[in-house]
Amino acid sequence: MPDWEIVEWNEVNFDINQSLYVQKALAHKKYAFVSDYIRLYALYNDGGIYLDTDVMLLKPLNSFC
Repeated sequence: MPDWEIVEWNEVNFDINQSLYVQKALAHKKYAFVSDYIRLYALYNDGGIYLDTDVMLLKPLNSFC
């Protein structure tokens, strides 16, 4: 995937203090909620395609772009 950029979203490149929802979810140890929020935030603001780390591509994604 030569023209693709892989981005790992974490507390280094996402300010968890920007969202009260994320703060409350973290306080209640609802880590999957935080992950869902950040995933949708990234797709909404930056676009792209989301894949879990255990996904194996069988065909190129170029046809979706």
